[in-house]
Amino acid sequence: MPVGNGVHALDTLGSVAVGDAVVAIGDPYGLAETVTAGIVSALNRTITSPNNHPIRNAIQTDAAINHGNSGGPLFNDQGQVIGITSQIYSDQTSSGNIGIGFAVPSSTVKQITSQLITTGKASHPYIGIYLTDISTREASGAGITPGIEITKVKSGSPGDSAGLKASTSQTTTAAGTVPTGGDFITAINGQTVTTANQLISRISTMKPGDTVELTIVRGGHTINVQVTLGSN
Repeated sequence: MPVGNGVHALDTLGSVAVGDAVVAIGDPYGLAETVTAGIVSALNRTITSPNNHPIRNAIQTDAAINHGNSGGPLFNDQGQVIGITSQIYSDQTSSGNIGIGFAVPSSTVKQITSQLITTGKASHPYIGIYLTDISTREASGAGITPGIEITKVKSGSPGDSAGLKASTSQTTTAAGTVPTGGDFITAINGQTVTTANQLISRISTMKPGDTVELTIVRGGHTINVQVTLGSN
């Protein structure tokens, strides 16, 4: 994906590794053409867009990202754009950089910009459900299945139309408060999933209009539910 002046972005993250040196460029607080340096702190993070769409494979970096330089390029030491800086982590006590920032990977940027150029908008497949991971310890204390539980189903969404059930109550255990009463997703199209991130990752490779089969545990019984993905 050409960026300009001979600089190119990576189509995949196959050559990006934790510990790689990176440089971010932007205009933090109006200070034009600022450069900050750091490393790739982690890969395969999932962040949430302003419209609540999950963005998978985000790059975590400790290169300083502040107001004004988010949205700028994140380069590797070969001068290739590996992502676009997008968010910083905040503990509510600071509005500035604390060494935890995230960049949308170039492969995702290329996919979305291609849609924008072609159709004028980007569309994402979605089911319209909110999920939480239930650990083995939490499940044991609450007497439920460990795995991915549905905690909320958006009204009018594909998940709602398919009859997916959200949690209806909570149980307090030694591991904390656990939602109960919802469907547990164990597989998609016959492929086992054990975390919400795995499920989101599988769905993100599909298109709106595709039909998927979710294997769920409801009330101790395993059933299969067909869901036609919507567009978000």
